[in-house]
Amino acid sequence: MGKLSILIPVFNWDCRQLLTDLHTQAVEEGLDFQLVAIDDASTKTQLKRQNAAVASGLEFCKYLELTTNLDRASMRNFLAKQADGDILLFIDCDAGVISNRFLANYLAAYEEARQSGNESVVVGGLTHSYLRPKEGMELRYYYEIEADKKRSAQFRSIDPYAEFTAFSFLISRNQFYNICFDEKITEYGYEDVLFGAELQNRGIGIVHIDNPLVHMGIESSKDYLKKVESSLRQAYMLGNIVRKHSKVAIYCQKISEWHIRWAVLLFWRISKGVIKRNLLGRKPNLNWFSFYKLGYFMSLSSK
Repeated sequence: MGKLSILIPVFNWDCRQLLTDLHTQAVEEGLDFQLVAIDDASTKTQLKRQNAAVASGLEFCKYLELTTNLDRASMRNFLAKQADGDILLFIDCDAGVISNRFLANYLAAYEEARQSGNESVVVGGLTHSYLRPKEGMELRYYYEIEADKKRSAQFRSIDPYAEFTAFSFLISRNQFYNICFDEKITEYGYEDVLFGAELQNRGIGIVHIDNPLVHMGIESSKDYLKKVESSLRQAYMLGNIVRKHSKVAIYCQKISEWHIRWAVLLFWRISKGVIKRNLLGRKPNLNWFSFYKLGYFMSLSSK
C-alpha cells in the first residue's frame, strides 16, 4: 500500500494526546508511517514546549516550529512538502481520537477504492462532545451539535464534494500534489470548499466513511462570530469562484431574483444589534444565526 504520512498543523493547542494516540495506533497496526506535526508560530510558549517534548519522545514523529505564521491553505501545502509517504492523512490539531481502529478504517476504505480501480479521497467526518462548554461558548457549541445531525457518511455521500472537509481526510500524495490548497485563501474558511470543488472538476472520487474524530476546539461565541464574518468576507472576495458552492451566496442570489433584497437588507441593518446580542448570549437562536450570516454577506456588496 505504501507509506502513510500523518500531517498535523498546530497552533496554540495542546496536541500531546493526539500525537501519542496516533503514534501508538500506527505502531500497533504495524504500519510504515511517519507523523509530521508543524507548529505554525504559536504564541503560547508553554504549549509549544510541551508539544515539542512529547513529539521528541515519539520514534516516528517529525516536529518543526515555524517563526512566521502561515494561513491555513499554505500551512497544509507546506506540511505535504515535509511528507515522504505515498499516502497523506491530514488531521487538524484540535481533534481527539475515539476509535482504536481509526487509522485502519481509513486505510481499508482507501485500499478498497484503489483496488476497484477508482483511487479516491477518503473523508472520515467529525463529531463533538455533548458536554456543555464554559459560559460564553454557547454559539459554536449549539451550532455544531445541530450540524452533527447531518454528518453521517450516508448524509455526506448525497452531495460528496460539497460535504468535503479538511478537518480529517486521506489522499494519495500524487493526487494532492496535482491540486494542493489554493493559497489565495488567506482568511478563515473556504479553502476546503475550493479543494472539494477542484476534486470534482478533476473527476477524483470522494468516499465518505463513518470514522470521526472529536472536534475539541470550541472557541468563545465572540471569537467564533468573528471567524464566521471572516469566512463570509473571504467568500465575497473570491467572487464567482465559490458562489455556486456557498449556501449563503446561493440564498443571496435567490433573494435578488425575488426582488426582495432591499427589504431583507434593511431588516438586517435594523435588527443586527439585537440579533448579535442574542448570538453572544446564553441561548443563541440558530435561525437568527443563519439570517445574520445572510445579511452580513449581502451587506458586503452594498458597501
